[in-house]
Amino acid sequence: MTRKTMRFVPVKSPEQQAAAMVLKTRALLVRQQTQTINALRAHLSELGIIAGIGTAKIASLIAIVRDETDARLPNAARFALTAIADQIDAQALQINKLERELVAEVKHDEDMRRLATIPGVGAITSASIKALVQTRVGSNPGAISPHGWA
Repeated sequence: MTRKTMRFVPVKSPEQQAAAMVLKTRALLVRQQTQTINALRAHLSELGIIAGIGTAKIASLIAIVRDETDARLPNAARFALTAIADQIDAQALQINKLERELVAEVKHDEDMRRLATIPGVGAITSASIKALVQTRVGSNPGAISPHGWA
């Protein structure tokens, strides 16, 4: 039975699904890192300790948390915030590992290398396009048919 509003979804290859998993995992870790950084900023701002906007500025806050001689932080706060700082560092390592893998994959894939030559398109965008955008099979790229998808 078919419905007029039913749309066909092209089947993705296992390689495309795996690439999409890498990208979605990276996106999840970036969101979690942002949440963790915001939590650290919020807790420290309650004690009057602030830093500039951006993830690059968070290093100064982490240094304050790890500095045992900084009297602005009570011991209980330092204990709790050290766990948050450790989590930020662990997330950064995981994100960097995934990004290195994405860059290496782009270097080995001709389509992604070609996409990366477009101004403003880097490794992550080209990997996203390759993993998430379907390509048509056949000699007529203008034909619209559910059977013409890869």
